[in-house]
Amino acid sequence: MLHEQSPAPLLQEKDVVFLYSQHIGLVELVLDRKEIYKMNEKQFIEEIAEIIEADASGLTMNSDFRESADFWSSLTGFSILIFMQDRCGVNISVDDFLKMNTVADLYNTMAKGS
Repeated sequence: MLHEQSPAPLLQEKDVVFLYSQHIGLVELVLDRKEIYKMNEKQFIEEIAEIIEADASGLTMNSDFRESADFWSSLTGFSILIFMQDRCGVNISVDDFLKMNTVADLYNTMAKGS
């Protein structure tokens, strides 16, 4: 009898991810899995602001997170995807992420998925 194995999670307790960017070369990221927890809108905005290196007081749920970033890159987007998976327990496909624009889009995805 064959037993199906559940798919491995994208991130283990500690993962090393190698990314290549033509602007900065090979980057090694060591990702520590954090405890998943629910957060309110204010906490979520503060977390996103930290990732995109923006002032949290200038962000609202209606803010476009890409336009609000001091500098947007694929690594910034990747950081948001990892945050959503690691801290919020929600896996977002790249296609779905590219359709999202506002902090509310991210927050509502977290609220539905957790």
